[in-house]
Amino acid sequence: MTTLIDALNDPQSVMHLRPLQLSALMSQARQAGLLAALRVHLDRAGVLAPLPADVTRHLDSASLAQTKQARDLRFEVRCLRDALAPAGLSPILLKGAAYIIGELPAGDGRIISDIDLLTPHAAIPAAESALIAAGWITGPLDDYDEQYYRRWMHEIPPMAHKSRGSVVDLHHTILPPTAAPHVDAGRLFESLKSTSLEGVLALGNCDQVIHSATHLFHESEFHHALRDLWDLNQLLRDFETSVVSAHGAVAGAEGGASVNGAADRVDQGGAGGDFWSMLEERACALDLGTPTYLALRYASRLFGTPVPADTLNALRPPLARARSLLWDPLFLRGAFSLDYPGDRPRGRAFALWLLYLRGHVLRMPLRLLVPHLVRKAVRRGAVGKGSENVA
Repeated sequence: MTTLIDALNDPQSVMHLRPLQLSALMSQARQAGLLAALRVHLDRAGVLAPLPADVTRHLDSASLAQTKQARDLRFEVRCLRDALAPAGLSPILLKGAAYIIGELPAGDGRIISDIDLLTPHAAIPAAESALIAAGWITGPLDDYDEQYYRRWMHEIPPMAHKSRGSVVDLHHTILPPTAAPHVDAGRLFESLKSTSLEGVLALGNCDQVIHSATHLFHESEFHHALRDLWDLNQLLRDFETSVVSAHGAVAGAEGGASVNGAADRVDQGGAGGDFWSMLEERACALDLGTPTYLALRYASRLFGTPVPADTLNALRPPLARARSLLWDPLFLRGAFSLDYPGDRPRGRAFALWLLYLRGHVLRMPLRLLVPHLVRKAVRRGAVGKGSENVA
């Protein structure tokens, strides 16, 4: 993994890699979901052209696939906008889709697996009905899974378009209602901003960082953790130098749609230190200071993100020094490592297992979590046994 992180931190270092190291870099970047993003990074640094043809072939192929995906995404988001408009709703994009449609540096080379949308909880029935009418449907679920999503999760079951196959995850907040931090979801709609598509919105700058951090550090599976941390590095570097402008103001009726009847909103931004102070204030207001602290800590540590010491200290949770004795082995050896031969840290599997448990404990109280995990284990065993019988 050090090869990939070194290449992202210092693109010029790629020029000194031997063929086997270049091969490892391609494999690591592909596994991390960063191959197309790596190409963008190397190209901007002027080191893409001198690389061997068999290396650039991998990078170019990933870039072509990502470019097509981004083009398809714009089409799908237009369809979502048109589908939600009769319900008086605007699409509010989250994570990868927001970065790409928002034309942020974090969206350059970014690949996605689905389209994450946010809508007020009260508007979920109207939004879901509008999407169903436009061809997005929920796959078959048993009664338990249906109740699990509807009652305990921060999103409804995924919806896939019946002909195009695009998948939409419709969220009403950014953490399950059962999670320890009690996020006031209504505050997420206070500061939205426009994107490159008329009538399509995204979270404000600070909220995009906080949501990305919360998603990463409350997760229980970490297949794309390094990519998500790279996203955070890109967002922080971009927003740190951003300024509030007219582009950040969003008219509630833009494109003929509104967000739950809300009035105009102004994006969170600010230049230099203003952004950091606003991020600190916003993370505390949303009760998400700890995941934001972890995001700043590890983005700074792995990618050299220029985080002010005052901001890091202000967001530092209680007993952070002692807790870091556990956090560092789990995240550095587990979440941010890759399962690559010769570069697989010792104890990686155990670290990931502990993070899996941690993510579930953060998500649900034990009285709900234990029966849920038991049910999942029994069902997984039944599926495995059924597969053996079929074979």
